[in-house]
Amino acid sequence: MDTDRVLPGLDPTLTKDLRSLPTQNEDTTRPKPKNIPKPVSKCLLASLFETTVKLDSAKRLPGKQSTKTNTTNIAGQKVENWYVSNRARLDPNTRRLMVLAKPATPRQTMQLKAMRRHHWECGEEVKEALRRHRPASYSLRILRDRIDWCKVTPYVTLMIQAAFNMDINYPHLPVVGSTLCAFLQHKNMSADKCEELLVSWGLNAINARRFTAHLWGEVMVPAAGETNIHRTKGTGFRVQHFEHRNDYMILQDRLTTLSQKPVQSSGTTAVGTIK
Repeated sequence: MDTDRVLPGLDPTLTKDLRSLPTQNEDTTRPKPKNIPKPVSKCLLASLFETTVKLDSAKRLPGKQSTKTNTTNIAGQKVENWYVSNRARLDPNTRRLMVLAKPATPRQTMQLKAMRRHHWECGEEVKEALRRHRPASYSLRILRDRIDWCKVTPYVTLMIQAAFNMDINYPHLPVVGSTLCAFLQHKNMSADKCEELLVSWGLNAINARRFTAHLWGEVMVPAAGETNIHRTKGTGFRVQHFEHRNDYMILQDRLTTLSQKPVQSSGTTAVGTIK
Protein backbone atom coordinates (compact mmCIF):
# COMPACT_ATOMS: atom_id res chain seq x y z
CA MET A 1 0.00 0.00 0.00
CA ASP A 2 1.30 3.45 -0.93
CA THR A 3 0.91 5.46 2.25
CA ASP A 4 2.47 8.63 0.83
CA ARG A 5 -0.77 9.46 -0.98
CA VAL A 6 -3.98 10.15 0.90
CA LEU A 7 -6.71 7.86 -0.34
CA PRO A 8 -10.13 9.32 -1.02
CA GLY A 9 -12.50 8.92 1.88
CA LEU A 10 -9.65 8.13 4.30
CA ASP A 11 -8.81 10.29 7.28
CA PRO A 12 -5.40 11.95 6.66
CA THR A 13 -4.40 11.29 10.26
CA LEU A 14 -4.57 7.54 9.64
CA THR A 15 -1.97 7.75 6.89
CA LYS A 16 0.76 8.38 9.46
CA ASP A 17 -0.42 5.39 11.48
CA LEU A 18 -0.29 3.16 8.42
CA ARG A 19 3.35 4.02 7.87
CA SER A 20 4.21 2.73 11.34
CA LEU A 21 2.69 -0.70 10.67
CA PRO A 22 5.23 -3.48 9.93
CA THR A 23 5.49 -4.78 6.39
CA GLN A 24 5.43 -8.43 5.39
CA ASN A 25 9.21 -8.62 5.21
CA GLU A 26 9.74 -7.33 8.73
CA ASP A 27 10.18 -9.78 11.61
CA THR A 28 7.48 -9.15 14.19
CA THR A 29 8.57 -11.89 16.57
CA ARG A 30 9.85 -10.84 19.95
CA PRO A 31 13.48 -11.54 20.80
CA LYS A 32 13.91 -14.73 22.75
CA PRO A 33 15.15 -14.30 26.29
CA LYS A 34 18.77 -15.19 26.76
CA ASN A 35 19.57 -18.37 28.61
CA ILE A 36 20.70 -17.50 32.10
CA PRO A 37 23.87 -19.44 32.88
CA LYS A 38 23.78 -21.74 35.86
CA PRO A 39 25.69 -20.49 38.88
CA VAL A 40 29.19 -21.91 39.00
CA SER A 41 30.14 -23.70 42.18
CA LYS A 42 32.64 -21.84 44.34
CA CYS A 43 34.32 -25.09 45.37
CA LEU A 44 37.68 -25.58 43.70
CA LEU A 45 37.28 -29.37 43.39
CA ALA A 46 33.55 -29.49 42.64
CA SER A 47 34.20 -31.38 39.39
CA LEU A 48 35.22 -34.46 41.39
CA PHE A 49 31.62 -34.96 42.47
CA GLU A 50 29.81 -34.23 39.21
CA THR A 51 28.24 -37.07 37.25
CA THR A 52 29.95 -37.43 33.88
CA VAL A 53 28.94 -40.97 32.93
CA LYS A 54 25.96 -41.16 30.60
CA LEU A 55 23.78 -44.24 30.89
CA ASP A 56 22.70 -45.75 27.58
CA SER A 57 19.03 -46.47 27.18
CA ALA A 58 18.18 -50.11 27.74
CA LYS A 59 17.68 -52.09 24.55
CA ARG A 60 14.31 -53.72 24.26
CA LEU A 61 14.37 -57.47 23.90
CA PRO A 62 11.70 -59.39 22.00
CA GLY A 63 9.03 -61.27 23.88
CA LYS A 64 7.76 -60.91 27.41
CA GLN A 65 11.05 -59.56 28.76
CA SER A 66 10.69 -56.41 26.64
CA THR A 67 7.17 -55.80 27.93
CA LYS A 68 8.26 -56.38 31.51
CA THR A 69 11.21 -54.00 31.19
CA ASN A 70 9.03 -51.31 29.62
CA THR A 71 6.42 -51.68 32.37
CA THR A 72 9.10 -51.45 35.05
CA ASN A 73 10.52 -48.27 33.52
CA ILE A 74 7.07 -46.66 33.38
CA ALA A 75 6.40 -47.60 37.02
CA GLY A 76 9.78 -46.19 38.05
CA GLN A 77 9.09 -42.90 36.28
CA LYS A 78 5.71 -42.71 37.99
CA VAL A 79 7.28 -43.14 41.43
CA GLU A 80 9.95 -40.57 40.60
CA ASN A 81 7.18 -38.09 39.78
CA TRP A 82 5.71 -38.79 43.19
CA TYR A 83 9.03 -37.76 44.73
CA VAL A 84 8.57 -34.29 43.26
CA SER A 85 4.84 -33.89 43.89
CA ASN A 86 5.13 -35.03 47.52
CA ARG A 87 8.38 -33.11 48.11
CA ALA A 88 10.17 -36.18 49.38
CA ARG A 89 13.42 -35.76 51.30
CA LEU A 90 15.89 -37.93 53.16
CA ASP A 91 16.02 -37.54 56.92
CA PRO A 92 19.67 -36.78 57.83
CA ASN A 93 19.51 -38.70 61.11
CA THR A 94 17.50 -41.82 60.30
CA ARG A 95 18.36 -41.84 56.55
CA ARG A 96 14.69 -42.61 55.90
CA LEU A 97 12.60 -41.16 53.10
CA MET A 98 10.14 -38.58 54.40
CA VAL A 99 7.50 -36.32 52.82
CA LEU A 100 6.60 -32.73 53.56
CA ALA A 101 3.13 -33.45 54.98
CA LYS A 102 1.89 -36.53 56.78
CA PRO A 103 -0.27 -38.74 54.51
CA ALA A 104 -3.94 -37.96 55.07
CA THR A 105 -5.54 -40.36 52.59
CA PRO A 106 -5.02 -44.04 51.72
CA ARG A 107 -3.72 -42.97 48.31
CA GLN A 108 -1.01 -40.79 49.85
CA THR A 109 -0.08 -43.60 52.24
CA MET A 110 0.25 -45.99 49.30
CA GLN A 111 2.44 -43.50 47.45
CA LEU A 112 4.73 -43.08 50.46
CA LYS A 113 5.14 -46.85 50.82
CA ALA A 114 5.87 -47.18 47.10
CA MET A 115 8.44 -44.37 47.23
CA ARG A 116 10.21 -45.91 50.23
CA ARG A 117 10.26 -49.29 48.54
CA HIS A 118 11.63 -47.78 45.35
CA HIS A 119 14.24 -45.78 47.28
CA TRP A 120 15.36 -48.88 49.19
CA GLU A 121 15.68 -50.93 45.99
CA CYS A 122 17.74 -48.20 44.32
CA GLY A 123 19.98 -48.01 47.38
CA GLU A 124 20.55 -51.77 47.33
CA GLU A 125 21.44 -51.64 43.64
CA VAL A 126 23.96 -48.88 44.31
CA LYS A 127 25.54 -50.81 47.19
CA GLU A 128 25.81 -53.96 45.09
CA ALA A 129 27.37 -52.04 42.21
CA LEU A 130 29.90 -50.42 44.55
CA ARG A 131 30.81 -53.82 46.00
CA ARG A 132 31.37 -55.29 42.54
CA HIS A 133 33.46 -52.39 41.24
CA ARG A 134 35.94 -51.90 44.08
CA PRO A 135 38.92 -49.78 42.95
CA ALA A 136 42.21 -51.62 42.61
CA SER A 137 44.04 -48.87 44.52
CA TYR A 138 42.21 -49.93 47.69
CA SER A 139 44.32 -53.11 47.82
CA LEU A 140 47.67 -51.32 47.56
CA ARG A 141 49.89 -51.03 50.61
CA ILE A 142 50.69 -47.37 51.20
CA LEU A 143 53.53 -46.28 53.48
CA ARG A 144 51.87 -43.35 55.20
CA ASP A 145 55.12 -42.00 56.70
CA ARG A 146 56.36 -41.20 53.18
CA ILE A 147 53.55 -38.68 52.58
CA ASP A 148 54.00 -34.98 53.30
CA TRP A 149 50.79 -34.53 55.27
CA CYS A 150 51.45 -30.82 55.83
CA LYS A 151 50.82 -30.26 52.12
CA VAL A 152 48.30 -33.04 51.56
CA THR A 153 45.96 -31.96 54.37
CA PRO A 154 44.91 -28.65 52.70
CA TYR A 155 44.08 -30.57 49.52
CA VAL A 156 42.03 -33.13 51.44
CA THR A 157 40.24 -30.24 53.14
CA LEU A 158 39.42 -28.81 49.71
CA MET A 159 37.96 -32.20 48.80
CA ILE A 160 35.78 -32.11 51.92
CA GLN A 161 34.64 -28.60 51.06
CA ALA A 162 33.55 -29.75 47.59
CA ALA A 163 31.97 -33.01 48.80
CA PHE A 164 29.79 -31.32 51.42
CA ASN A 165 29.41 -28.06 49.46
CA MET A 166 30.81 -25.92 52.27
CA ASP A 167 31.95 -22.33 52.18
CA ILE A 168 35.69 -21.80 52.24
CA ASN A 169 35.31 -19.65 55.37
CA TYR A 170 33.29 -22.24 57.30
CA PRO A 171 34.91 -22.21 60.76
CA HIS A 172 34.95 -25.99 61.28
CA LEU A 173 36.24 -26.91 57.81
CA PRO A 174 39.93 -27.13 58.84
CA VAL A 175 38.96 -29.23 61.87
CA VAL A 176 37.17 -31.78 59.69
CA GLY A 177 40.06 -31.94 57.23
CA SER A 178 42.72 -32.36 59.90
CA THR A 179 40.60 -35.01 61.66
CA LEU A 180 40.33 -37.14 58.53
CA CYS A 181 44.04 -36.81 57.78
CA ALA A 182 44.88 -37.74 61.37
CA PHE A 183 42.91 -40.97 60.95
CA LEU A 184 44.71 -41.68 57.69
CA GLN A 185 48.17 -40.89 59.02
CA HIS A 186 48.17 -42.25 62.56
CA LYS A 187 45.37 -44.83 62.61
CA ASN A 188 46.25 -46.38 59.23
CA MET A 189 42.61 -46.14 58.16
CA SER A 190 41.66 -48.37 55.24
CA ALA A 191 39.73 -47.20 52.20
CA ASP A 192 36.60 -49.08 53.22
CA LYS A 193 36.67 -47.52 56.68
CA CYS A 194 37.17 -44.12 55.10
CA GLU A 195 34.02 -44.58 53.03
CA GLU A 196 32.08 -45.65 56.12
CA LEU A 197 33.30 -42.58 58.00
CA LEU A 198 32.27 -40.22 55.21
CA VAL A 199 28.82 -41.83 55.02
CA SER A 200 28.44 -41.43 58.79
CA TRP A 201 29.25 -37.74 58.34
CA GLY A 202 26.33 -37.39 55.91
CA LEU A 203 27.86 -38.08 52.49
CA ASN A 204 26.00 -40.47 50.22
CA ALA A 205 27.59 -43.76 49.18
CA ILE A 206 28.39 -42.70 45.60
CA ASN A 207 30.16 -39.49 46.60
CA ALA A 208 31.97 -41.36 49.38
CA ARG A 209 33.32 -43.75 46.74
CA ARG A 210 34.31 -40.84 44.50
CA PHE A 211 36.05 -39.12 47.39
CA THR A 212 37.95 -42.19 48.59
CA ALA A 213 38.88 -43.46 45.13
CA HIS A 214 40.38 -40.09 44.23
CA LEU A 215 42.14 -39.81 47.59
CA TRP A 216 43.71 -43.26 47.26
CA GLY A 217 44.42 -43.40 43.54
CA GLU A 218 45.31 -39.77 42.76
CA VAL A 219 46.73 -38.44 46.03
CA MET A 220 48.07 -40.98 48.52
CA VAL A 221 49.54 -43.58 46.15
CA PRO A 222 51.42 -41.01 43.98
CA ALA A 223 52.58 -39.10 47.07
CA ALA A 224 54.05 -42.22 48.67
CA GLY A 225 55.65 -43.23 45.38
CA GLU A 226 57.52 -39.94 45.02
CA THR A 227 59.67 -40.79 48.04
CA ASN A 228 61.48 -43.53 46.14
CA ILE A 229 62.50 -41.01 43.47
CA HIS A 230 63.23 -37.76 45.33
CA ARG A 231 64.19 -39.27 48.71
CA THR A 232 61.89 -36.79 50.42
CA LYS A 233 58.29 -36.95 51.55
CA GLY A 234 56.01 -36.76 48.54
CA THR A 235 52.85 -34.83 47.75
CA GLY A 236 51.78 -36.07 44.32
CA PHE A 237 51.01 -34.19 41.12
CA ARG A 238 47.45 -33.26 42.11
CA VAL A 239 48.58 -31.50 45.27
CA GLN A 240 51.44 -29.75 43.47
CA HIS A 241 48.99 -28.48 40.86
CA PHE A 242 46.89 -26.71 43.52
CA GLU A 243 49.63 -25.49 45.84
CA HIS A 244 49.53 -21.94 44.49
CA ARG A 245 45.75 -21.59 44.35
CA ASN A 246 44.20 -19.01 46.64
CA ASP A 247 41.80 -21.40 48.39
CA TYR A 248 44.59 -23.89 49.03
CA MET A 249 46.81 -21.23 50.61
CA ILE A 250 43.92 -19.93 52.74
CA LEU A 251 43.26 -23.39 54.16
CA GLN A 252 46.97 -24.02 54.63
CA ASP A 253 47.28 -20.90 56.78
CA ARG A 254 44.21 -21.84 58.82
CA LEU A 255 45.48 -25.38 59.34
CA THR A 256 48.86 -24.05 60.44
CA THR A 257 47.17 -21.77 62.96
CA LEU A 258 45.03 -24.67 64.17
CA SER A 259 48.04 -26.93 64.71
CA GLN A 260 50.02 -24.35 66.68
CA LYS A 261 49.90 -24.74 70.44
CA PRO A 262 49.08 -21.67 72.54
CA VAL A 263 52.24 -19.88 73.57
CA GLN A 264 52.60 -19.57 77.34
CA SER A 265 54.79 -16.86 78.77
CA SER A 266 56.36 -16.97 82.22
CA GLY A 267 53.84 -16.53 84.98
CA THR A 268 50.82 -17.03 82.72
CA THR A 269 48.78 -19.95 81.47
CA ALA A 270 46.24 -20.42 78.74
CA VAL A 271 43.53 -19.75 81.30
CA GLY A 272 44.97 -16.78 83.13
CA THR A 273 47.73 -15.46 85.34
CA ILE A 274 49.18 -17.67 88.03
CA LYS A 275 48.83 -16.11 91.45
